[in-house]
Amino acid sequence: MISKFAERVSDLTKIFVGCFSGVMTAVIVAEVVMRYVFASSIFIAEELSRLCFVWAGFLATSLALKKGIHASVQLIVERFPKTPQKYVNFFSQGVVLFFLLFIFGAAVTVLPYQWNQLTPTMEIRMFWFYLSVPVGVGLMIVQLLPQIQRAMKGGER
Repeated sequence: MISKFAERVSDLTKIFVGCFSGVMTAVIVAEVVMRYVFASSIFIAEELSRLCFVWAGFLATSLALKKGIHASVQLIVERFPKTPQKYVNFFSQGVVLFFLLFIFGAAVTVLPYQWNQLTPTMEIRMFWFYLSVPVGVGLMIVQLLPQIQRAMKGGER
């Protein structure tokens, strides 16, 4: 059940990452064309592309966690026999979960303070930038739970 939910969340996350990446790319290309061809500028290009970059990055971290492509030290762990490998992987997933819960709590605590701060050009609330952190971390937790469940059953990472 957790795996199916995580898979659906992952599919939805891919769509949003694609949308944010597409908007960011289109805005940057349009800005380059405007500057070098028309000697003009799109005044919101920098802020909009930065907002899309931040959101795409934090959302994509959950997809990377799901695929197991985050940086890790597997060189030493792979030299262990199978049983200690399982315990080490389970322990490391627990540490990652604890870290993610800590970051999530800290990020949520910061959000209310960002509501009144506006970006200089687009005048949108900085809250929307900062919201990407707890959303991205929350998605990472969703993708980590099936891995922990598999580890508890004795399966692979």
